[in-house]
Amino acid sequence: MEYGARHIRDKYPEMALEMKLAIQSIKDEFLILNLTDEGAIIFADIKEQYQTKKGVGKKALIRHNVDLMIVATAIEAGAILVTNDTKDQIPEIIQSFRNDFDWEDWTK
Repeated sequence: MEYGARHIRDKYPEMALEMKLAIQSIKDEFLILNLTDEGAIIFADIKEQYQTKKGVGKKALIRHNVDLMIVATAIEAGAILVTNDTKDQIPEIIQSFRNDFDWEDWTK
């Protein structure tokens, strides 16, 4: 979201300001979890296993880094990941080899 606000600030300053206010509102209302050292270890593990299960190359795998970091953070926190971004089957694949990961799609 920060990138989006920064990316449009010159062309659409009013929209960028609205985005910054939305970001602050989210920060005020929700606990933001950072990737810790333990989370980084979980990330490395799930990234390697995801690559093996999905059969993607290293370059293709890079585009999933943020998604896999989010999953690692959810695993470390013992939280349920809520997502509807399942086009690459990331939640399903990770759930197939991690019994400590759960996710839900609230749009269905």
